[in-house]
Amino acid sequence: MMAEKHKSLYQDLSTNHQPLPIITAFAFWKIIKFTNLFMLIERVRQFMLFLSFIGAFLLTVRFGAKGFIASVFTEIIKFYLFGYHLLAESLVVYPLMFLAGVLGEYAFLNINNKWLRLDGYTFGFCIFWVAFNLLPAWPFLLFSAVLFIYLRYKMLKQASVLDVLSSFFIPTIILFTTVNFFSWFQEAVVNNLKYFLPYEATLTAQSYFSFLIYPFLSLQGLNQVIARYYLLLLIPVIISAAIILFKSQRKIRTGVIFLLFYFLLIFLNLRITTLNIGFYTAFHVLPPVSYFKE
Repeated sequence: MMAEKHKSLYQDLSTNHQPLPIITAFAFWKIIKFTNLFMLIERVRQFMLFLSFIGAFLLTVRFGAKGFIASVFTEIIKFYLFGYHLLAESLVVYPLMFLAGVLGEYAFLNINNKWLRLDGYTFGFCIFWVAFNLLPAWPFLLFSAVLFIYLRYKMLKQASVLDVLSSFFIPTIILFTTVNFFSWFQEAVVNNLKYFLPYEATLTAQSYFSFLIYPFLSLQGLNQVIARYYLLLLIPVIISAAIILFKSQRKIRTGVIFLLFYFLLIFLNLRITTLNIGFYTAFHVLPPVSYFKE
C-alpha cells in the first residue's frame, strides 16, 4: 500500500511495529519483480537467503571459524523458525550474532586486535538495526551497549564512545527523515506501552520462572525439534563455560560475566515461555536462539 498509494508510515498507515521491516519490505516490493503469488514467495525466500549469505560471510570474516560454525548452526534451524520469511526477527539474526560475538570475545579473550576500532562502528550500527526492527529487544540492547563500552574501556584504558554513538545516531537521523518521529513514537512506543504490554502482562509466577530457565526447558521436551536443538547448543555452552571458569584466575569475576551474558539472553525473550514451534512462538524465539549460538 505504501508503494502503490503513496501512504506515509505511522501517519496514514497505523502499526505498532518498528519501521525497518516495513521499509525493507517496501524496498523489496519496488525492486524485485514477480508476476504471481508463487513467484513472490520464491523471491522473498531468495532475498532472505541472500541476506543470510551476506551475514554469514561478514560473521566469518570477523570471527573466523567461530563465525562460520555459528552461521551453519543458524541456517540449520532457521527453516523451522520461519527464518526465511521477511520478518523483524529474521532481519536481526546476524546483527545479534555479531553483538554476542564481540561481547564474548572482549569479555573472555580480551584481545586488542585490528578489529577494535571497526567494532565500535559496526556495534553501533547493529544496535540501530536491531532497535528499529525489534522493539522488545531494547532492554537487551541497552545493557549490551553499556557492557560493550565498559569492556572496551578496560581494554583501551580510555573512554571511547564516539564511533558507537555516531554509527547509531547518523542512520537514526536518516531514518526519521523518511518517517515522522512523533507519529512513530505514538504508534510504536506509546501504544505498545499503553495497550500491548498490559495485555501481555497477564503472566503467572510460573511464567516468569520459565523466562529465567528458558534454555533449560529443552531437558523436559526432547520430543520437539526446537528442544533438541536447544539441548544441542546447551551442552557445548555449559562445557565451554566450565572449562573457562576452571582455567580462570579470577573465578568470581568470570562467573559474574557468565551470569551477565545469561541474563542478556533472557532479555531477548520476554514473551515466549514454551518450547513449541507453533506459528506464533516459532519466529519469536529466533533472536534468542541466534544469540545463544554465538
